[in-house]
Amino acid sequence: AWSGLATQVIAMTNGLLKIGAECGSELCTTVQKYTPLALIPLGWHTYSKPLDLLPLCAVAGRLFSFSQKDMFTVRLIQLLALIPWVPYAVALGSQSALATAVLSIVLQCIAIYTNHYSAASKAAAKQKKAK
Repeated sequence: AWSGLATQVIAMTNGLLKIGAECGSELCTTVQKYTPLALIPLGWHTYSKPLDLLPLCAVAGRLFSFSQKDMFTVRLIQLLALIPWVPYAVALGSQSALATAVLSIVLQCIAIYTNHYSAASKAAAKQKKAK
């Protein structure tokens, strides 16, 4: 369970640095480039069985998604990165973690559909091109 907590702390740090980078902070931009490297010693330190790699893979995918340029790719990678939380929650026997993982996957699917495949998003894209 410590690997799950630690990977979430790294992910939150990366998210905060991304906000700083988008606001123009050069320091945040530089530090954010190296934040994913914190997963390497964490994985080495917390690994004792294959189950320990699931949170690491999930957070690594999420961190990788932040480096993408278009939102469809970001959302798709984040959807894939949510999947390891399901077997992790089942293995831990945590029903609340399983419910959270499934809900997150459903919400990400809804976000992908509404922003990239719905009629409203297609109409908005057409309107944007017309301008």
